[in-house]
Amino acid sequence: MPRTKGRPGRGSAETAPTLPPPNSADPYGTWPAHTGTRQRRENRGDTGVQLSRTDPREPALLVVHLERAADSWVELTSPRGDDKLPRQILTHSSSLTRAVVPVPADGQDTIHLEMHTRRGWRIWLHPPEKIPLLMREVGSTGSYVLRHPGGREPLRVSQHDGSAFSLHALRADFRPGELLCEGSGAFTAAAVTPKKPCLLYIRSRGSWTLTPTGDPKRP
Repeated sequence: MPRTKGRPGRGSAETAPTLPPPNSADPYGTWPAHTGTRQRRENRGDTGVQLSRTDPREPALLVVHLERAADSWVELTSPRGDDKLPRQILTHSSSLTRAVVPVPADGQDTIHLEMHTRRGWRIWLHPPEKIPLLMREVGSTGSYVLRHPGGREPLRVSQHDGSAFSLHALRADFRPGELLCEGSGAFTAAAVTPKKPCLLYIRSRGSWTLTPTGDPKRP
């Protein structure tokens, strides 16, 4: 009986994703070596999927890669957002194929996602010690998280395209804290990093660049 072509069903058994080879120069190109098997998954097609936290009391950093943006979206269904609704971390209308998402702790052992795509996908919980350090100019597209070593350091913040942009210092629970910079469309603005070490969270759907412009005043 000939097999008809169609959209893979939920929980599809296909296990041969065709994602492009990871970019070794991108800290979020693929999961770091020694990432646990329960903290990473790779597959294709529509499905619900879960990742295990290394500690249910600690927040986590989720990274999602899609092979194709068209007709694809991803929902974080647990933990839910502050409005108690699932969070769309990659949307149907977006051209982005990667998202870097801080996920607060909720006391549960697992993080749950719904993958809506016909193509391949790759997801993992990024080890905290592998979060890239802000030491020189950094540029990327879409959401991103950087480690700030501490010290008030002036930054030049540029978004080259896209819509809304924001740069926050993350609190210890991985919720957005101090707003350091915001803008919309193409813009360039100045910002200053916090005095204490923290993680910096970029929310954007466009391409952007952060450039340190002076010597940091370390605490």
